[in-house]
Amino acid sequence: MVLRRNVKSHHQSHNIHLQAQSPPRFPGALPPYWNVPYLRNPYFTGRKELLDQLRSSLATDRSTALTQAQAVHGLGGIGKTQLALEYCYRFSSDYEIVWWIKAEDPLSLASDLADFARARDLPEKDEKDQNIIVAAVKLWFGRHTDWLIVYDNAPNLESIMDYLPQVQTGHIIITSRDPNWSGVADPLEVKVLPRSESIYYLTKRTGDKDEAAAGQLADKLGNLPLALEQAAAYCVENKLSLSDYLNLYRERQTDLFPRGVPFTNYRATVATTWTMSFEKIKERSIDAADLLNLLAFFAPDDIPKELFAHPIEEVPETLSHLLGDPITLNDALSLLRAYSLVDVKADMISIHRLVQAIVQDRLSNDEIKTWSAAAVRMLVKVFSSGDIGPDDVRSWPVCERLLPHVLAASGHADKQQVGLDKVSLLYNQSGLYLNSHAKYAEAEPLLRRALAIREAALGRDHPNVATSLNNLAELFWAQRQYAEAEPLYRRALAIREEALGSDHPEVATSLNDLAVLLSDQGQYAEAEPLLRRALAIREATLGRDHPDVAQSLNNLAELLADQRQYAEAEPLYRRALAIKETTLGRDHPNVATGLNNLAVLFRAQGKYAEAEPLYRRALAIFEATLGRDHPNVATSLNNLALLLDTQGKYAEAEPLYRRALTILEQTLGEDHPNTITVRQNYQLLLDVLKKSR
Repeated sequence: MVLRRNVKSHHQSHNIHLQAQSPPRFPGALPPYWNVPYLRNPYFTGRKELLDQLRSSLATDRSTALTQAQAVHGLGGIGKTQLALEYCYRFSSDYEIVWWIKAEDPLSLASDLADFARARDLPEKDEKDQNIIVAAVKLWFGRHTDWLIVYDNAPNLESIMDYLPQVQTGHIIITSRDPNWSGVADPLEVKVLPRSESIYYLTKRTGDKDEAAAGQLADKLGNLPLALEQAAAYCVENKLSLSDYLNLYRERQTDLFPRGVPFTNYRATVATTWTMSFEKIKERSIDAADLLNLLAFFAPDDIPKELFAHPIEEVPETLSHLLGDPITLNDALSLLRAYSLVDVKADMISIHRLVQAIVQDRLSNDEIKTWSAAAVRMLVKVFSSGDIGPDDVRSWPVCERLLPHVLAASGHADKQQVGLDKVSLLYNQSGLYLNSHAKYAEAEPLLRRALAIREAALGRDHPNVATSLNNLAELFWAQRQYAEAEPLYRRALAIREEALGSDHPEVATSLNDLAVLLSDQGQYAEAEPLLRRALAIREATLGRDHPDVAQSLNNLAELLADQRQYAEAEPLYRRALAIKETTLGRDHPNVATGLNNLAVLFRAQGKYAEAEPLYRRALAIFEATLGRDHPNVATSLNNLALLLDTQGKYAEAEPLYRRALTILEQTLGEDHPNTITVRQNYQLLLDVLKKSR
């Protein structure tokens, strides 16, 4: 029999003895030594990039270098075992030996290695001491090539360290939830399927071609392979369409978690898979278990670690250990990460939505109330603290990060009827933030719910109820729904005057907002005394240089300008602008509003040279602070275009009108008054251009 040449490792000093060459195999035949316990999954879908990466990493030229093991890690049910299994079948022709080791506990590890000793008829195969058998098998693998070992479901590095060949002359794949394999294996993270592959899998597995229902179901299941298989199996078993299952899932989500036995050889359901992990975590660390409970009540992606930076009152004692103590927090996160239940990157924590659902399902009603209330308290500490409101651009980075978590936690607490004072505050602040971004449809139900909670808890005449009324009215005013806004403004004003006194700053706010509403409708005679009274209250209570005073000055100037009282309006505009620049900074959106308004005044008087630089500066500020697609940017574009249009600079005006119209159609809708105004301006310009050709 012809022997292959001996190969001398670049990194080892001893010779490696190779096995005799086996006879040729029939195409598709499995290796002579094969113990893979699972059939190939006929529904295996996608994962091409991961398989290619595994192949590239493992298929190193063994005549020049020893290969590095690959540690395939990720969440339970993510498809680690299925990936390793597909690799074994797909590349089986490359190996003389493919040996599968169940690595979840030492007994199965030793037993599977002993089975190999018997299969190869090693001299040590009958030793009573399994340590001797394991040592012999490890030595054998270290002296031979053309083998692949899969250590499936290894808890961690320490659990299999003593069972790895000391000389790695073949290929090793380790599957584990633990991502920590430094120095032994290259980590290869398995994530959820891309949505397109999830849809393909569901339709292929069930034979149902309804891609819309498949896409919605994939979203609900977070594209988790085991959950997709479980749902598909349930559909096949019960002859349900994907649409029927989707409707059932919406109504009975947690009841379906234990049902639908997967076709795959990994027989556990989603609930069973993670429940075992939850129990092990609880045994090892109450802090980590409680942190997992808490994380179930936020949105699943990108939970900022900043939420844990400060102590919070009225939270469970174990949670209080984590708040303000980064070391304790990191210890708890490390344990959760070892089971791949969370993903920690930079300053963000992510958790799969189905992990959240199963955690919630395991909690009692009292525990759900406890953890949802704790999540709300943590968010209030960050989202609603300080003097800067969520409608102020300076708070927007924080609001943007926290909004998904505010909505998720508030929704849970609202459903449980706990911490409603905090919930109403978060709903109110979220509504203001969304309103400032012209997301009116999303803001309205939040502001309405905040109002309802406050009316039920505080009574219909409480100042906080007036705040909610005023904020809801502002939402309608922004959409020019004046009939809906006016009674809310008037009721808020009446409550504040009665509860706070006629000279309170909040009364001035109501007076100002109601007056602007009336002025917008041309009711100047009623609006003017309200504005002057609001200005007087603010100057007396806040000081002459307060931003709210600037707001009153601006609104009074606008009312006067609308009545062509330009001489009286201009100094008010200038004073308002100076206050804003001093108190807010030269690049604040409110400064841009002041510049725009002063420019409007100049244009109305034919002072085009003075108006244009103000318009352009306002536009630059809005774009920099609000983004290029905000309605205020569209307003600036329209106003600058109108100025150019008035001067006959049609070629410069046309693209500005066009861009403004596009923004407004996308943000406010085609039927919004502002959209209609810009469309009319643009059409008039197009008519002029058409006639001039």
